[in-house]
Amino acid sequence: DAQRPADESAPRVIVPTRPSVLGKGERVRILAIVPVATPAKGVWLHVRPSGSQHWSATTMKLAGRKTFLAELAAPEGEAMRLDYYVDAEFPGVGTNLKVTAPLEAPAHAYTVTII
Repeated sequence: DAQRPADESAPRVIVPTRPSVLGKGERVRILAIVPVATPAKGVWLHVRPSGSQHWSATTMKLAGRKTFLAELAAPEGEAMRLDYYVDAEFPGVGTNLKVTAPLEAPAHAYTVTII
């Protein structure tokens, strides 16, 4: 039998679908689901060219219930790869708790190839 998870589950963020290839200049929506009772203080999409040390962050907008939305844009120019991940921040006792998707981010991120 399917059971509804308890609302006291640990904070997490899920990116249900992830693009793997984009054409130059294309844009795609990145959705993040934050399926916990405690509202997130914020959810961000972080993007960088593969191999770069600098991440640029975009605040994801609440699209409804526990779903957040941001746009990932493929740059014009030469073919390349982009790394990206999502993080969410939750209020904690004495400090804020950050969770990421994928869990190992930013050391390991999702990658999209620009063709």
